Amino acid sequence: MSSSLVVPELAIANAAPPSSVRLFFALVPDTSVRMAIGELARSVARRSRGRAISAEHLHLTLAFLGDVPAPAMPLLHAVGAQMPRVGAVLVFDTLGAWRASGVAWVAPAVVPQPIVALHAALAVAL
Repeated sequence: MSSSLVVPELAIANAAPPSSVRLFFALVPDTSVRMAIGELARSVARRSRGRAISAEHLHLTLAFLGDVPAPAMPLLHAVGAQMPRVGAVLVFDTLGAWRASGVAWVAPAVVPQPIVALHAALAVAL
């Protein structure tokens, strides 16, 4: 009887690159904000018998692109690099859930003008 050992690094290196990638543009809070929201997520999940997303994955989606051909990634990176870098304070004061998926979310009730302008600029560029 023979057996073989597949080394993941080699298997990945020899794998064909994906033809498409699931992409989105998002704002990512700093670590302290992600940790605070992550704690809120764990608390809500415990009370609702749900599951909390990991704090490192927390973000505020600006544009969801879905599955995009991998060769388009450099162009989309360039679009993102051209977006204005503005500061704004977001107050996450609204908690809700999508009942069908059981996903809870937290968001700002009011989006500051610089973020609205960034969203609009991104939509035009895309």
